[in-house]
Amino acid sequence: MAERFAIVYFLRAKNADILPLSSIHGDCAVGETRRVTWHDKAYSAKIVFVGPKKVCERKVKDVSVNGELPPPVFDIEDRHEVETPRISADSTLSLWNIADIHVALFFQAHNEKRSMEIMERLRLLELSVPTKASIREVRDAQERTDKEVAKIVPLLGLVLRRLPEGAAKKGV
Repeated sequence: MAERFAIVYFLRAKNADILPLSSIHGDCAVGETRRVTWHDKAYSAKIVFVGPKKVCERKVKDVSVNGELPPPVFDIEDRHEVETPRISADSTLSLWNIADIHVALFFQAHNEKRSMEIMERLRLLELSVPTKASIREVRDAQERTDKEVAKIVPLLGLVLRRLPEGAAKKGV
């Protein structure tokens, strides 16, 4: 089995590189920060992507300054083309009649259209599914908001106690 690699983002240096999974201490979960060995030294790095070396080499240049990869887009170049029969001029009349050719062309166009629809639906689905990083960001923002509200509530109680009798009921 071919050795797998990871794109890691070095937090201090703010750059990315490709390392074999054997250089990463602990499990290799994307989005997690781990100790990695790079040129015989240990560094703290965020795991951005795990996959074959060729894919890592292609994606490492897309890592942002924040250590994120853009949302993946389905690679059309990686799909396997469906072979269509080649029709030579001398065999056309013996193998196919005109109606068969029209039917074949219709189905080919229909299949291409359907494939494009499926690709678009998958792209939209991919955009709507939250990532671990986005869930973590929302959770962190909510925790910060909760802490701020916890600071404000006692202050509001103090303000209400200082208001003259009945002023709070009148809306002043």
